[in-house]
Amino acid sequence: TLRAAWLEQGRDPFGRIDKPIALARASEHLGEAQTWRRAFRQYTYDGARRMVLIPTWQCELRCTYCWIPKQDGRVMTPETVDRGVDLAFSTERPAVEIQFFGGEALLEPDLVRRAMERAEAQAAHTGKQVGFVLSSNGWSLDAAQLAWLKDHPVRLELSLDGDRSTQETYRPAFEGRVGEGTSYDRSIAAHAGAILASGLEQHVIMVVHPKDVGNLAHNFFHIASLGFRRIQINNMLGVAWRPEQMKTWAAQLHAIGQELLRRQGTADAVDFVNLEHRPNAMRLNGEVTVDHDGTIYGGNSFLHETEHKDRFALDHLDAATNIDRYWIDATENNYLLDWSYRPTITRNNVEVGKILASLCAHLRDKGLAKPPPQVLSAAGGGARAVG
Repeated sequence: TLRAAWLEQGRDPFGRIDKPIALARASEHLGEAQTWRRAFRQYTYDGARRMVLIPTWQCELRCTYCWIPKQDGRVMTPETVDRGVDLAFSTERPAVEIQFFGGEALLEPDLVRRAMERAEAQAAHTGKQVGFVLSSNGWSLDAAQLAWLKDHPVRLELSLDGDRSTQETYRPAFEGRVGEGTSYDRSIAAHAGAILASGLEQHVIMVVHPKDVGNLAHNFFHIASLGFRRIQINNMLGVAWRPEQMKTWAAQLHAIGQELLRRQGTADAVDFVNLEHRPNAMRLNGEVTVDHDGTIYGGNSFLHETEHKDRFALDHLDAATNIDRYWIDATENNYLLDWSYRPTITRNNVEVGKILASLCAHLRDKGLAKPPPQVLSAAGGGARAVG
């Protein structure tokens, strides 16, 4: 109904869609735009339908900025994995993307593989495309895992905060795993050669702690020195940044921007992944997410175990309908912000984000922005289309 009102009522004499006219005429039939425009935008989004699966809440690390409870036995059953994948393929969209998050998803590699194999079978059956995003700290990303993953349409979302000092200070290993190596020795720094040789699309996310912000530029280019050429910067959320830390944040970001511009067009060029996102001073993950117990959430803020956790719940797999319905009613970013952190913290973190957004605007003006990669397999095939 929305699409028909938009297209039929909004065409000019030459058959072209005039958006202002379409909006006015559709509003005549459907009412005030604020009651339907967002749902229409969600429905007509032409990208792959994304869903996040949480195979486990467990992790080998105890990052000082991570609020997610660990090592509590919250693990998906194989049946929940299957139903989660089936929910993703209930979409009318021609392409599906499933992200594995947690916790550290590779602590349950059999569940990850089960989900991917079922999704690929569903893709072959339905004629849809499918792709995967695997978020990982790298601890378990060994040669055997990479050898299996490289035969599937997988994009790696990796995490490393910088050099050994920063990584081991702010992302220490869980005390029960320290005998297996430090968080840096078991990080993607140790597996960089194998990761890059695998040919898998990947990018690295570094989180900046306000106490370590003075090392931001050094840590950014330390990651680049390991061979990684796609890096994203996230500032720590949930705590107040002091004015002097915000000033240092701005100076360090400026230094990174200058170096990125200097490297532009050279063999040492680095893709700044933040430029590929729609500008927003503070954006939380609002994607449809299936937890280990089958609860469906609008975003991943529930992982913080906030007292407002129930406010993010949309449904349960036992009563699930269609993933497109959940996307049409997707949780707004402002709602996530209102119930994830205290208002004073949110206002502070937004100001920190505005500084990063300003750098992104400047670098876009200089021509550094590139479209994000997309890794999807053809229905039933292993061929990887990267665009």
